[in-house]
Amino acid sequence: MSKDRTINELIEAVRSSDQAVRAKAAVDLHRHPCDAAVEALTQALTDDSEEVRQNAAESLRVMVVRGECRIPSKPLLESLKREPDRWALKECLRELGLDSQVEEILSQAHTAGPKYEVRCMGFGCPHCGVEITRAPSWPAHGDMVPFYAQAHLYQTGAYHIELICRGCGKTVYVVWDRDPS
Repeated sequence: MSKDRTINELIEAVRSSDQAVRAKAAVDLHRHPCDAAVEALTQALTDDSEEVRQNAAESLRVMVVRGECRIPSKPLLESLKREPDRWALKECLRELGLDSQVEEILSQAHTAGPKYEVRCMGFGCPHCGVEITRAPSWPAHGDMVPFYAQAHLYQTGAYHIELICRGCGKTVYVVWDRDPS
């Protein structure tokens, strides 16, 4: 009886308004392999917090490796389409024997987006944290002049560019306070 209560408490916590509580619950749910835990974790794959999504994906991966319960592939495939660089999702789906679908999603993700051919100094997406190392254009001295990436164009420096993050599909603004050209 206490195990069910613990599962119910964790499921309630993964739906909490507190991001830290949701993230911790997503980590702990893999210890209770049951349909309710799987359902809560697959719902957590769409959480606003990257940490919660990552923890949910990792917990599902652990459950798949252990083989203790059935994990539906559809929510995992949909999440991988949104976040093609999420390692735990790829491994989870591969453990389920869906290698070809994983490769298809990955190839579509890298061909569907804009062509970013210019290399730049790596920086993290302010939305999802994915490292960005290519841009549609980059100023000649862009790597030599300090720059920062932001989610919204609150302030503009001497120069800015915008690009779409391949990880989350959101607009990223790269801003320089001094002209980098």
